[in-house]
Amino acid sequence: PPLRAGSLHGKRRRSRIRRTACQSADLILEIYGLHVEGGEAVRASISLGRIAGIQVGINASVFLIVAILVAGLATGQLPAAFPGRSIVAYVIAAVIAAVLFLASLLAHELAHSLVARRNGIEVESIVLWLLGGVAQLRGEAKTPGADFRIAIVGPLTSFALAVIFGLGAA
Repeated sequence: PPLRAGSLHGKRRRSRIRRTACQSADLILEIYGLHVEGGEAVRASISLGRIAGIQVGINASVFLIVAILVAGLATGQLPAAFPGRSIVAYVIAAVIAAVLFLASLLAHELAHSLVARRNGIEVESIVLWLLGGVAQLRGEAKTPGADFRIAIVGPLTSFALAVIFGLGAA
């Protein structure tokens, strides 16, 4: 039967989808040895301090993705796009690009966190890790509209940053 807004069948289906997505995320975390029992998905190995009152940290797994980005950019993409520069110049540019990448991940998660807090949800922390970032929230949105706002603001922030970086590169 077709799903109708507010129908019991629709609620069960959404709950099942959310549970399946959470189980998939838990599996990925377990594969990389990052799952922590008791609800906290990823722990920060290094604290970066607080932004807008929210504790921000990075998991040691971030260094793997930074190394991959720096190596790929410094030895492949940058020399192909801008030939004739020194390897030091490529490495410096690659490190800057990796830091900007992490800053964009942080902006994405910070956007989720600030909108969640504005909608009455306590934000414990933000942790950047191997596969992106995690805003660790205590509680759930009270309305579907709040849930939507919290979910959409991260991708909108990423899109805005892509436009800004794209215009800056042009």
